[in-house]
Amino acid sequence: MPSTSSGQSQSEYKPSAISVLPSNLRVLVTGSEGFVGKETMKFLEAQGVHCVGFDVMNGWQDLGDPSTIEQAITANQINRILHLAAIARFADADRDPLKAFEVNCLGTANISRIASKYHVPIVYASTGSVYMPIKRSPPITEDFSHLNYL
Repeated sequence: MPSTSSGQSQSEYKPSAISVLPSNLRVLVTGSEGFVGKETMKFLEAQGVHCVGFDVMNGWQDLGDPSTIEQAITANQINRILHLAAIARFADADRDPLKAFEVNCLGTANISRIASKYHVPIVYASTGSVYMPIKRSPPITEDFSHLNYL
């Protein structure tokens, strides 16, 4: 069983509370209907963070339409964006490459432009698919001790 950086197995891992968060944090979570989006929103909301989901599965919310992004930001007084929306599976991207390009490239560009307009910081999370094909073992680690940030 893979383990976390704390040595716990992933099945035992339970995220701890974040001790220092601004009290006025209002986060737009794109891809909020996906697994990572749902779990992230649950975690943040448990910490008292106001989250607003943004996902094409909600019907009218589309990264391809800048006006819906702008409306979500202004109507909800968003001050952070967690951008998780993507066509991440190779099979889905191969089946509809135009849609994958629209969501992954143009949608991200739309989020970036509108966030810049309103001076809203973005955290962009990608997919593990960017590491494919994985030829190492263990394939992906969170060990960054070899990097010197100072």
